[in-house]
Amino acid sequence: MESTTHIPHDHGSSDPQSEAQMAYSLERGHEQRDASIKAIVIFVIVLTVSVVVIQFAVWGLESLLKYQNNMEDPQKVSSVSQPLGRRTPPPEPRLQPSPAHPTVDHDDWLTLLERWNRQLNSYGKVEGDPTRVRIPIDRAMEMAEKNGIQAMKPAPVTAPPPGSTPGS
Repeated sequence: MESTTHIPHDHGSSDPQSEAQMAYSLERGHEQRDASIKAIVIFVIVLTVSVVVIQFAVWGLESLLKYQNNMEDPQKVSSVSQPLGRRTPPPEPRLQPSPAHPTVDHDDWLTLLERWNRQLNSYGKVEGDPTRVRIPIDRAMEMAEKNGIQAMKPAPVTAPPPGSTPGS
C-alpha cells in the first residue's frame, strides 16, 4: 500500500536500513526517527523527581526559618497574651487606643478643640514670638469693625549708599 502523503526522496544512495525504516514508518503512520519515547519518558521521570525534591527542600527551608524566628524571642507587641501587671507598650508609631495611650482619637480631638478655644478667647503671648501678643477673637472683631482692617504695608526698600557693593 502506497501512501499519498509521503513523497520518497532520492538522496543518491539506497541504504537498505533507511529503506526499512521508511517502510516501517509508513506502516506505523508517523516518522519513527524524530521522537524517542524512551527519551520522553526519562525526561518526565526526571522532571517529576526534581519537582518533588525541590518541594521538600522548600518545605525544609520554611521549617528552618520558622524555628529560627521562634528562637529569637521577639518582643510581644500585643498585650493580650501578657499578664495584667506587665504591659509592654507597642513600638512606634503607636495607634490609638493602646496601653500607653488609653484615650481614643475622638477624645483627643475634643481636648485639642478646647485648647484652641481657650487660646482664641484669652489674652496671652504668641508661641515662638515673644514680641507678639494675642487678644480674644471677639475683641479683635470689635476692633476690626470699629477701626477697619489695616492692610499690612511692606517695609520700604532702600537703595544702598553710593559706592557700596550689595551684600557687604
